[in-house]
Amino acid sequence: MVKDRNVLISPKAAGLLVQSMGRAGMEEEALIVFNELKSGLKTTRIRNVVIGMLLKMGRVDDALKGEIRGRSVSEEEIAELVSKFGGRRVFPNSMVLTKLVSGLCRNKKVGLAWDVLHDIMKKGGAVEAAPCNALLSALGRGNEFKRMRELMAKTEEMGIKPNVITFGILINRLCKSRRIGAAVEVFEKMSGGVKGVSAEPDVVIYNTLIDGLCKVGRQEEGLHLMEKMRSQSGCAPNTVTYNILIDGFNKVGDIEKGRELFDKMKEEGIPMNVSTLNTVLDGLSRRGRLNTALEFFNEMERKGLKGNAVTYTILITSFCNVTNICKAMELFDQMFSSGCPTDAKVYYCLISGLSQAPTEGCDSRIVRCSGRKHKC
Repeated sequence: MVKDRNVLISPKAAGLLVQSMGRAGMEEEALIVFNELKSGLKTTRIRNVVIGMLLKMGRVDDALKGEIRGRSVSEEEIAELVSKFGGRRVFPNSMVLTKLVSGLCRNKKVGLAWDVLHDIMKKGGAVEAAPCNALLSALGRGNEFKRMRELMAKTEEMGIKPNVITFGILINRLCKSRRIGAAVEVFEKMSGGVKGVSAEPDVVIYNTLIDGLCKVGRQEEGLHLMEKMRSQSGCAPNTVTYNILIDGFNKVGDIEKGRELFDKMKEEGIPMNVSTLNTVLDGLSRRGRLNTALEFFNEMERKGLKGNAVTYTILITSFCNVTNICKAMELFDQMFSSGCPTDAKVYYCLISGLSQAPTEGCDSRIVRCSGRKHKC
């Protein structure tokens, strides 16, 4: 109508019109309007809006030629569209680019995501940390550490500053692959401000690295890292931190240190959860201190911390291992009455225990309980 009456429209008004129609769910109409605009009105902002709609719809013919008829296209074609826009020095904003890279990675097209991101960098487009983080995370899931290093080198070359999420991805993937030395280096670079890079680690990053250290037998370093966490403003150990450390010391047989940490946790008023309960029980059971484990379990229950299926499985398995089948059966009955789901592992332990050391009166109970409704 505006075009028919030769009414002039400003770039701002054109952008508002296209954007408003898109938000109202009138994507097809918005694309028609975009197609009818003069080239001078097709600003970077309007093109970004259109790219966003195309990504959302997955429908485009040839936006550059103004022949948007609406057909379903592949992600490769959308990536090609972004590349063509880049040839005219029109680039998607960070949100649109992040969405495209994330979608490609989610659909196992990491190579294409890599090409799209590097093409925009090469053509001089402004790239922020968010789309780089999306690609970095995908590379990490595939353990492609060489390409992760290449990406980090490229972002540094382009002056793209990593944020706390970037460092979190790196530390998480390195810890999961047991490359703890490299993870510590990344952490130190993060908190040390190397080459102008500075981002304060959050509690999630601290916990990730502490967990990684404990898993390779470096519990004392994990403990030291917790103390460093205390010295950082706005960051303090939480339930997860203590659970990790208690479990770490228990796994190397230092039950006393684990109990000391548990007592400190109580002293500081840090809430305990069922994972805390299970971690302590597992440590005591591994050392054969079943009576202490049972007392601790009963004490926590009196205080309102109820066990779950994992809790009962730990205790039942431990008592079966020392052929105390009757106590294991008592715990099984308690588990059943508390509503915890039983699984194949629990039945296997009970049956195995009975076959090794049949106890009078207990044999018939395992037959009865095996007929109960359970989840395997």
